[in-house]
Amino acid sequence: MLPKLQTQSIKPRAQSAQGSRPFVVRQRPALVVRPGTQAVGPNSKKGFVLLEIVIALGLFSLVAVSMTQALDQIAKTSKMARDESRVMRVMESALAQVAHQMELKEGSKTFKSTADGVEATATVKKIKLVTKNKSELDRMYAVQVTAWISDGMKGKLLERSMETYVYSPNSKD
Repeated sequence: MLPKLQTQSIKPRAQSAQGSRPFVVRQRPALVVRPGTQAVGPNSKKGFVLLEIVIALGLFSLVAVSMTQALDQIAKTSKMARDESRVMRVMESALAQVAHQMELKEGSKTFKSTADGVEATATVKKIKLVTKNKSELDRMYAVQVTAWISDGMKGKLLERSMETYVYSPNSKD
């Protein structure tokens, strides 16, 4: 059986400041505390609200750290893709420059470093290719181009190679 609610009474004032209507006084129930339980009232929720705030801040910080790491990984991947693109562009340019010469000669050629720090070398070697009919193809050359981005003391950060075969009818045997 529940205990009876106790009420507090507040004495009403005679009339309001305007003088037309008296104040209405409502009686509020007093705080009911059962033995073995905590008080339930407007002040008992303060600790719970603080706990909610601490949990919310913890979740927010966890999400913020995760997003920061994800954005950092995206930036690293983007930089790597740009570097790869720069190296491929220089490598294709060097390959086209060597392969489209009127006359190929065996040897190596070093290209000047580009404005964005990519260096390249090309090597030309005469090769012997034989068809299915056992006939040899003359004036065939293997052209290999290597391009890289160097970082001074650390060496080559990113290096790629490309090789192709070129028929050069104007080259001397």
